[in-house]
Amino acid sequence: MKTSTLGLLLLIVSLSCGAQNNLSSITQKNGMIGIGTNAPDQKLTVKGKIHTQEVLVDLNGAVAPDYVFERYYKGYSALKGDYRMLDLKSLEAFLKENHHLPEIQVLKN
Repeated sequence: MKTSTLGLLLLIVSLSCGAQNNLSSITQKNGMIGIGTNAPDQKLTVKGKIHTQEVLVDLNGAVAPDYVFERYYKGYSALKGDYRMLDLKSLEAFLKENHHLPEIQVLKN
């Protein structure tokens, strides 16, 4: 996070604290900011409730595999026409062995 961005975030948080002016609950460590925590583990970690009007979640353009169920319910998939859903018995066996849906990329931690 750029220093100017950090400064702007701190200014916004300090203004939102109003009369309380409780900046002691804000921590910065290794380029990460914590609000309500002394151990932030992401760019912004908040321990407590957040009141907002909008949240933008961007998974870097990831396309969720909606085609898995689109074909099941519509009989075709506009997203991935060649996808073939397994019968439930085969799907259950695959899930027990592999712990993910067939042909769906596994999330690496």
